[in-house]
Amino acid sequence: MLRRKKVLLETPNRRRRRRIRLIRRMIVLVLACGLLIGLCMWIVRIPALTIQTVTVSGTSRTDADALKRVADDMSSGAYGYIVPKRFVIGYPRHEIAERILNDFKTVHQVKVRRTSLTSVEIAVKERSTAALYCGMECYHLDDQGYAFETGMPTDSFTRFVNVRATSSDASGLGTSLIEPRVMHDLVDFTRQLETVGLKFQFVEMDGNDRVNVVTEQGRLIISTKESLVEQFELLKTALPSIPTFSYIDLRFGKKIFYKTSASSTPAI
Repeated sequence: MLRRKKVLLETPNRRRRRRIRLIRRMIVLVLACGLLIGLCMWIVRIPALTIQTVTVSGTSRTDADALKRVADDMSSGAYGYIVPKRFVIGYPRHEIAERILNDFKTVHQVKVRRTSLTSVEIAVKERSTAALYCGMECYHLDDQGYAFETGMPTDSFTRFVNVRATSSDASGLGTSLIEPRVMHDLVDFTRQLETVGLKFQFVEMDGNDRVNVVTEQGRLIISTKESLVEQFELLKTALPSIPTFSYIDLRFGKKIFYKTSASSTPAI
């Protein structure tokens, strides 16, 4: 025996009731979404979850207040006009660190870290001076040959002098003026001169591999293309047999050329 399906007729009253239920559900949904958004906006603005204090550590050359101003500038405003950038979760730590590294040449490393729900610390490691480079202007160089700060010729550091500097070299701040390997080897070479009785004064550079190391006793001519360790050992071995000299040339392997006050140029 076949069953007949029951067919419900769509009456006007039934359609009206269904529309009313749909409208009620939409109103409830809108109210729930509004309440959720309002709750989120309230949470992200709670003072207990907002970064209010910025401290700076590790600075001696760098202006700590300037670093704080960068942090304040980068954390002002809001994401999408809704979430404040000072909200503890969305605080732009990496962006602040990148800005500091880009704007402050004296800063070698920086880390922006949360110390609590309301405070952050900008921990800085500054560059230290390995030498002073003087051309049209003087710059402090780190151990990689990077010019990070202007200086004065009277500053008491190992001094490199560019004898062929021009006005185009005056904007060297924030650049590598000496190749890192050469920088490291030259600083080591000059520091060891005292061990062989020579009093170092400064280094003359002309942009080529020939370098004049000027001491109170005379000039040492070296080549940065060759091992400065081997050239120093050669100098150390030969120096006791060399009288007062005008210059000693160490660029030719195991041969040393030198000039005495008598203007002779013998070889050893």
